[in-house]
Amino acid sequence: MATISEEQFRNELEDLLAISNEIEDGWKKNTEGEQVCISKRIRSPSSGITSEFHVVYSPSYQVPILYLRHYDPKGQLVLDSKEFEDLIGQYLSPVPHPLNGSPFLHIHPCKTSELMGKLTELRPKSYLLSFLSTMGPYVGLYLGLEYAQK
Repeated sequence: MATISEEQFRNELEDLLAISNEIEDGWKKNTEGEQVCISKRIRSPSSGITSEFHVVYSPSYQVPILYLRHYDPKGQLVLDSKEFEDLIGQYLSPVPHPLNGSPFLHIHPCKTSELMGKLTELRPKSYLLSFLSTMGPYVGLYLGLEYAQK
């Protein structure tokens, strides 16, 4: 099992933001009171669908949680994505966003520490980058190689 402290999460979040700013990758920092998260929006030129990703620290599980949602050009939520059909229920659940209460899906955090335990045996440079590199591709979020090279 591998968890992360909130302090380590915040430090690694700042490192990720610094790289993102340097390579102009679009991650932004959001705060609500004491809570902090990072977010990124990606718009598909072909479909016009915008994918929104947020990473928030869970004090209960002591792991980052990846939140996501998709919406069309009119701002309507797209909830019937064929892309995630097999993941909903087992790995994804609809939940209110912890900072603003708006509807999102999130990757269940209950198995994150177990998965990350296997990865931390490899001694990755960053827990947060390893988490996003591992979980992100399942929901259409990919980090460039620049994150590993910095």
